[in-house]
Amino acid sequence: MAKVLGLPVRAWTPGFVLGPRVQRRLGFLGVDDALLVQSGGAAALVGEEVRLACADRGVDVLGRGEEELRGVLERWLRLTDGRRLGGEGREREVKRLLLVKDSEWGA
Repeated sequence: MAKVLGLPVRAWTPGFVLGPRVQRRLGFLGVDDALLVQSGGAAALVGEEVRLACADRGVDVLGRGEEELRGVLERWLRLTDGRRLGGEGREREVKRLLLVKDSEWGA
């Protein structure tokens, strides 16, 4: 999961080091998601911001257009909606989404 989140990972990096880093990154995504929803979702972002937000969420952005990525980000925000899932449900869903391709996320 650390690798998907863009954290530096070496074969010898112990779990007790990676665990807190992953948790901090997941916390960042939670705050970022809430701020995105509050400010109007993916539609409120400009091109490069959409690309960066998707990359932060482990989405492969290479060769993909802005509108496609905007749709992926909107789907992420909908699927990880903490108001609908609750805190633990949201965390479970975020971890699930990080471990599969966005084409497999479902509706």
